[in-house]
Amino acid sequence: MAFLLSRANLLWDVLTASYCTRHTPPMDETVKSVVISAVIYLARQTRPDLHTEPKYGGTVFMTKAGTPSTLSGGVYAYKDHVSVEFSNGATFSDAANQLEGKGILRRHVKLHSLSDIAAKDVAGFLAQALTP
Repeated sequence: MAFLLSRANLLWDVLTASYCTRHTPPMDETVKSVVISAVIYLARQTRPDLHTEPKYGGTVFMTKAGTPSTLSGGVYAYKDHVSVEFSNGATFSDAANQLEGKGILRRHVKLHSLSDIAAKDVAGFLAQALTP
């Protein structure tokens, strides 16, 4: 009986460890809000005339108000991260391979904390997205 219990405990430990490495806990809502605000602030620092508007469940960045063809990206909150999306991210210089995605044009960066903004060079990508 003790043998079966120890095997069951071992199996439980393995399953729990496997689950925890595949599933990130939800991101705190306050942290999400601060990260989103910081990204929008950086975008406005990069391009002071930037137009932002709520769209697609997040905030999109347009270089010309009301002109969808100037949409260059946006920032979106998800359960366990904040995503900064770039409409033409596939054309960006990305020596550290921070950009994710395999679409024809779009790429994104997933942020799990405020420190990820600097660590994943969000300012550099915003400069590439928003500089004429």
